[in-house]
Amino acid sequence: MNISRFLSFAILSLFSWISFGCQSIEHYYHFEDYESQPLGWLEVQGRSFRPAAGLNVGHGRLLIDGSKIYTQDFLLNKGFVAATEFSVTHAEMSGYAGLLIEEIQDLNPERAGDEVTFRTMIAFDGKGRWTSFDGHPHRLQRDAQWKNMPRGIFPGPLGIEIRSTETEILVYHSGQATPFHRFWLTQKKENQPTMRVEYRLGFFTQLSQLEVEHFLVGEHHPQSQLPMESILSAGAPQSGNVYLDLAATRLQSNSSLLSILDALASAHRLGADIQGHYRSLTQGSGRNLNSIYHKNLIRQFNQRVQLVGASSAQQEDSLTLKRALKAKQEGKRGESLVFYTLAQLEGLNVSQEIRSLKSQIHEKESLKLKIDYQHVDNALGRSTTLSQSLTAPVREQYGSLRRDNNGNLVVRLNVSEAKLDQERIDARRRVYLRGARNVELDKLKNQLKLGLSEFEEELIDAETSIKVILSGPVDPVLKKSLKDYSFSLPKKKTVTLAPVIGRRLVQKEKELIGLKQNIAQIDGQNLKSENFMATLAVDYTKLELNYKVSLNGKVYLEDELSVSEGLEQWIHPPQPKYNLPEADYDKELRKQFLYRQIQRLAKRFGSAIDLQQLLAKLSADEGTKFLYSMAKSSSNIEFRQRLSAWLRIHYKLESNALSGVVEEMLR
Repeated sequence: MNISRFLSFAILSLFSWISFGCQSIEHYYHFEDYESQPLGWLEVQGRSFRPAAGLNVGHGRLLIDGSKIYTQDFLLNKGFVAATEFSVTHAEMSGYAGLLIEEIQDLNPERAGDEVTFRTMIAFDGKGRWTSFDGHPHRLQRDAQWKNMPRGIFPGPLGIEIRSTETEILVYHSGQATPFHRFWLTQKKENQPTMRVEYRLGFFTQLSQLEVEHFLVGEHHPQSQLPMESILSAGAPQSGNVYLDLAATRLQSNSSLLSILDALASAHRLGADIQGHYRSLTQGSGRNLNSIYHKNLIRQFNQRVQLVGASSAQQEDSLTLKRALKAKQEGKRGESLVFYTLAQLEGLNVSQEIRSLKSQIHEKESLKLKIDYQHVDNALGRSTTLSQSLTAPVREQYGSLRRDNNGNLVVRLNVSEAKLDQERIDARRRVYLRGARNVELDKLKNQLKLGLSEFEEELIDAETSIKVILSGPVDPVLKKSLKDYSFSLPKKKTVTLAPVIGRRLVQKEKELIGLKQNIAQIDGQNLKSENFMATLAVDYTKLELNYKVSLNGKVYLEDELSVSEGLEQWIHPPQPKYNLPEADYDKELRKQFLYRQIQRLAKRFGSAIDLQQLLAKLSADEGTKFLYSMAKSSSNIEFRQRLSAWLRIHYKLESNALSGVVEEMLR
């Protein structure tokens, strides 16, 4: 049951729609943690709205992909404040996602149709860039300039805070309270007699995927700030006091049990001590809580919120502590650390055991990276180009770790063959003629050949990535988002892919099929053909790489990879008869061809040593130690996210316990 989810959309809507000129009640709040289907969201379709059915949620995340726009179904009065955390993933070259703010100005409340709506967007892509613009979320304005986010902010979840009274948006990262950018919402025109201004908030995606982790909104009072920073940084214990006040008010006003437990759950999530209020509710309120409905609510609340201060008898009976001791006896330090930390969150005094395990794992097994690169003498030009390209995937996956020649995470690359041969032969070049004009059919065929090669590479790479993900325990939210796509090139097959990647490959296949049909149509016209003598230069390249990835002396990943390709170029003087210009050997084309082959090999190598490939080989305990050490040894916030996902999948931790365990482990 999602207790926090029910934090009063009704109250929020009531205050949002209160008539102009009436004094609003002092506070309204809504906190959404996406443990189950959210209420009160609309899907925008053109100029119309419809209830947002079937939103993909789970494990504290709202997952939106493709090209979608969602907004609240309630309006906010001027004077609101809101915060959210999100990540943008799987963005295509032109993909982006972000937050939408609609500012609705009602020029004449007594006459319908006098509303003016302004949209302000802040968008992020998958490359660590951001922009802001006004207009439609899926029609980026031409003058909207993409800017790089400051170093260290990307990758990782971003937090956005909006304060309408200050008409600005503050963007946070990694829980830091200092914004890296602020910009203004739409400004009202001078001398415009605006009678009422209201706001609607929403999320949008354009050819990308957006993962939203929190949504918090409420009325803004300078003397009584909402605890935004605590949401973004899992912060201070006193930050939940605003919900304790709300719970106390509801207790005194004899509100429903659900609404009181709702406020207490939110206060507990923000670190407040709720035991006194809970005792007042269950023992001293004088309420009759003996019905099956009330008992079920109390039972589910106790399961969701584990109250601190466990007795010694509870300690002896703690199943979590027994699991921690069993894992420790079996030498599973990572698993033991997880359960000891969970036991501490239950109120048990096990801090000494936690410190000891942290010392054993982090100090004695702290991860350091060694890249062992070897290559044969090659005819590919500068060897630095080859080494930099092939070691780039290693640096991308593990490069934020400390480099050490005695490192315990070792990636060995051995380029066993790297050659480029060229052959020039006398041959007849065939020219197809339509009237007196030649049809460069060979160019179209070369274009098709190259396109098919690239398409097959991308399809293999995408299929391999998904197989690796599905080889181990899978995040249910991710698994639900995967779909089957059918392809006919180069041969018929059905592949399970992420929707963003799948749709892009389907579109690319359509373009190749169209080119193939165009070539067949020209071929079938029985065009007149002639030929003449020319020189055909054939460049042929072959690259072979074998690799090993080992952790603490044990090899987990090893294989041999190779790519080979040929490039043909015609050399001949001008041919006026066929309206053909002079064809000369293009060294730049050869250079591009060679670089493309190196990048093909680097891409295959990157997929082969992807962190997910290594994690799929590790046990729950090994993976916990590995990701814990990665998160402690590296400044990359991605490893913290991976640790959180790993604990959720392998140890079935719910979000309220999960965030506490991760925070305590990395403290």
